[in-house]
Amino acid sequence: KREKYEPLPAEDAGEVLDALKSICAEIGIPKQPTFLWNPLNPVSSGLAFGRFGKYFVAITGGLVTQYYTDRAAFRSVILHELAHLRNKDIDKTYLTVAAWQAFIFVVLLPQFFMVFISPLREVLSGLENINRFFNSLGYALVFAVDAMVLFILVYLSRNALLRTRELYADARASVWDSPNGSLGRVLQTMSG
Repeated sequence: KREKYEPLPAEDAGEVLDALKSICAEIGIPKQPTFLWNPLNPVSSGLAFGRFGKYFVAITGGLVTQYYTDRAAFRSVILHELAHLRNKDIDKTYLTVAAWQAFIFVVLLPQFFMVFISPLREVLSGLENINRFFNSLGYALVFAVDAMVLFILVYLSRNALLRTRELYADARASVWDSPNGSLGRVLQTMSG
């Protein structure tokens, strides 16, 4: 909804919709996704998303324009997005994102507040026992270092999984694309 996607209507883009359905049949996608679009977005991109049993492939107005100007590039982008469906990695992706967010909000933030409240409580109570303050502060600093290491480890693991699924989708799409296809050309034009 934030990206303002709506169902791809046959009356406005029937030829594009037919091409999308043809590509799905060609590569053997058993249950076609719902195709969405944002005709006002000039960027040429696609996105596969959804949940188990209800998947979507969203395309932009720029990609629809590319259908008419560079069909090989259009096909390459669609093959990549459909590869996510074929690889069954959409659910894994959103599970990874949800686990990352849960780690931040359920593990890291509560621990942060619990550990750093103790030295703060000592400061607010007037530092009656200076040893307790330094013990609490030392524990908080050790926790901060441990938490930072754990944060980096989980963050890098999340990124590795997300990057691997993109590379695997590229590999699957390259198998479907002919050796003279334009997947390599499309990938070279992308940043990062």
